[in-house]
Amino acid sequence: MGNAKTVSDRYNFSLRYHKFLTNMNSLPELLTFTPNKRLHVMKAMSSLSKFCGCDDRWKHAIKRHKITWSSGNNSFKIFDQIVNQTNYVDMLEWIRKVIALLPKSHSNILLFNFNWIKTK
Repeated sequence: MGNAKTVSDRYNFSLRYHKFLTNMNSLPELLTFTPNKRLHVMKAMSSLSKFCGCDDRWKHAIKRHKITWSSGNNSFKIFDQIVNQTNYVDMLEWIRKVIALLPKSHSNILLFNFNWIKTK
């Protein structure tokens, strides 16, 4: 599972939020948590559900309630936010910085896509 800190965190989250396994109708409350906290609680509940032998019920319940494992840091979402900024100067500056860091083969793809976006 990981280092001692991870094990301790999973244990503590399991103690605090075990209600999500005993009353799966309370799962929508997870959606009120920050994406990062929701991810940690879900990992703890996943581990606990395996230990208790109810992981099939857990998986079915999170699917039924449409609760995702995402931490909210979806790279496509972040890229979309950068590219679709209203401030064109900031977007150009970001592209300039990224191109300087990428290998030429990758930066060419970014330049091609940026040129395609500009012509739309």
